[in-house]
Amino acid sequence: KGEAGKTAAHAASIYDFDASKVPDGCAGIVPVDLSGGGEEVEAIAPVKAAGKVLVVATHPYEAYTGDVMAFAGDDFTATGGEYTTAKVADFLASELRRLGIDAEYIDIEVSGGRASYASAAEKIKKYDGGDVFCVIDVHRAALVDEKGNILRPITKSGDDTVAQVALVAANGCGKYETRLGNAAALAEKMNGKCERSALVVTRDGVLNQDADAVFFTAEIGAVGNSYAEAIRAAAALAAGFCIMTE
Repeated sequence: KGEAGKTAAHAASIYDFDASKVPDGCAGIVPVDLSGGGEEVEAIAPVKAAGKVLVVATHPYEAYTGDVMAFAGDDFTATGGEYTTAKVADFLASELRRLGIDAEYIDIEVSGGRASYASAAEKIKKYDGGDVFCVIDVHRAALVDEKGNILRPITKSGDDTVAQVALVAANGCGKYETRLGNAAALAEKMNGKCERSALVVTRDGVLNQDADAVFFTAEIGAVGNSYAEAIRAAAALAAGFCIMTE
């Protein structure tokens, strides 16, 4: 009788968050699922491998957390250090090579946001139109909620959490519809490998997407994600890319 009166134990979810454990003066780092906020877009396929993939990080100084964190204090930083988008972009290129894609990471060599897109465009231009058929520009989002909490977009793969990837189409680009459809094609393949790992979004601007090559702007996670989550997301991106282009 006593057993029957017990309530079922709460099943732990990767999105559980206890705001009461965030110290005063700190911002919570809240795990979220952003997949429902993506755009429903018809995939444009195929994108066929026809040369080299160029991987860049227009904002190479953007940082992730070293470990999974529940809150951020005064010492929290969104830039610099060891766990940067540059390092994730370099890993993505190496993972593509491991999977049989000719890929190269190019250092944009900037330390701040000013003129970073112009610098990236100059680097890309040196390669674009030659044997490069695709450019992947790795970014990291900075997301907060209405209470000022930092958001950590994640999904799950086995026992691991994986940063979600927003594949961005720039509406100021003359090839916007194509970029949007290509993003949908890649998201479809990524989600086939790791459910809810990728979504498609539109951003204002051009984002260097007017290059001749196929172009993906990939926001791998956000400032609240750990570096390990970003690396797992880059691996899912590489796997999806290989399936899409085979």
